[in-house]
Amino acid sequence: MCGILCYLNKDKESKIYNDCKKRIDLLKPRGPEKYSYVMPNKNLYLGFQRLKINDLSELGDQPFDKKDAVMICNGEIYNHKELKEKYDLKPTGSSDCEVILLMYLKFGIKKTLDELDGVFAFVIYDKHRNEIIAGRDSYGVKPLFMSETDEYLVFSSELKALYGLKKVRAFPPGSFWFSTSRIFNVFSYTHKNVKRTTLPAAFRSWTNVYDVVMDYMGLKKRTRQHLHNAVLKRLQSDRKIGCMLSGGLDSSLVTAIVKKYSKENVVTYSIGLENSLDLENARKVAKHLGTEHHEVIFSEKTGLDAIPDVIYATETWDTTTIRASVPMYLLSKYISENTPEVKVILSGEGADEVCQGYLYFHNQPNCYEGHDESVRLLEDLYYYDVLRVDRCTAAFGLEVRVPFLDREFLNNYMSIPRHYRCPDKKKGEKWLLRETFEDNSILPPEILWRRKDGLSDGCSSVKRPWYKIIEEKAELEISDEEFENHKYTHCPPRTKESLMYRKYFEKFFPEKDRDKIIPYEWLPKWSGDMINPSGRLIGAFDK
Repeated sequence: MCGILCYLNKDKESKIYNDCKKRIDLLKPRGPEKYSYVMPNKNLYLGFQRLKINDLSELGDQPFDKKDAVMICNGEIYNHKELKEKYDLKPTGSSDCEVILLMYLKFGIKKTLDELDGVFAFVIYDKHRNEIIAGRDSYGVKPLFMSETDEYLVFSSELKALYGLKKVRAFPPGSFWFSTSRIFNVFSYTHKNVKRTTLPAAFRSWTNVYDVVMDYMGLKKRTRQHLHNAVLKRLQSDRKIGCMLSGGLDSSLVTAIVKKYSKENVVTYSIGLENSLDLENARKVAKHLGTEHHEVIFSEKTGLDAIPDVIYATETWDTTTIRASVPMYLLSKYISENTPEVKVILSGEGADEVCQGYLYFHNQPNCYEGHDESVRLLEDLYYYDVLRVDRCTAAFGLEVRVPFLDREFLNNYMSIPRHYRCPDKKKGEKWLLRETFEDNSILPPEILWRRKDGLSDGCSSVKRPWYKIIEEKAELEISDEEFENHKYTHCPPRTKESLMYRKYFEKFFPEKDRDKIIPYEWLPKWSGDMINPSGRLIGAFDK
């Protein structure tokens, strides 16, 4: 992870460096290893907090400052070597992100974005045109926020660095922006079997061009190969790599593929309360694969005490996100403090959105609505699970990589006929993904076919779930009178737990309308009037 901050002061009489330095200091956890900046003129600041991953030398330092443009970028570009060779680009060093600026200077921003395979949030200042260009990857894996008024234009990796500013918003994924036109322009990757309909807010949906019977063996072969490729390209790093391992299907598959291609012994990490289902299952996977496994058991008090810090780090009030963030935050802290040589972490996020893994997908009326819900989840992913995995790891100077959101894997899987992707009454959810890896003993059968149990649930036992522990804390903190008379109008809290979270959020982010950056509370669909998002409360969990 890295932290970026761009500040354009439109009041030409003001000095901005001291204010910018205070703001970017708040991003230091994202990139604790080096701070640097440039000011192309006295009114424009571009600052960078670096976590060294590729090209550990000074040649990899940012901002990248060329004759005609300067750039700051938090990202990973997996095809940077291919692009440099294909277009005879002349980089200063071996950094993957520098290729964005080189491509921009040679071809402009549209072709650059069409060619990139990776995740990114960047700001470019074109000196010749006196123009700022910003862009963000298709699913918002890398965070970016902006604030624009008549007095200033500011971009930041995190919300906390925009304190005191007005008109703050999340930068829409899959788009780029020019300071001259002030319009969000959409870019999107294409796939030969996929048609995209692009919406103004940079969201897109897939329309299958074939909902027909296919060669099932060929379909599985392609799916397997795309996931292998997605993991393999994410092993590019000059720092040691580890895997978060919950013992669920997604993280276990990623870990198994890392084990196949890694030249070093794979390090894995799991976390949970005493008698956690995740700890038990992660143990089985680690033993099967022969990894160097680290197991973290946290107490109820440790988890509850971490909640305020987690809300500050994640910059959200959403119940589902916070419940799942606590164990991930504590695990990231452990990794940073106990294995400081590990800086890159692979994780299984994104699989449930792409592959319809959430248990409520069992309740979908038909496979067409299931497909539409999968698309919706991907469009909004940057508000929820992607936000969680980014902020929890970045809080401790770690870089997370998510193979299930690889553009080729995702485009291939989303183009598979709908009836292959929806849950099966007998086989369960994600049965296609499970059967794809069933014939090569990559995982123990009980792991390959383990029922979905989200991180916020799997970190605890069935008898005493994590959500019950938090609810008990909320009952002590929030009185009936306070709950009935709270002041919040945006997504009004419907439980004492959610009100407790909102109060902490407001304490850290008191500015007007900051809570509106998260548009709604994440809840399972097709599940009646549920106000508790725990997957264990959905009937499919017990089947």
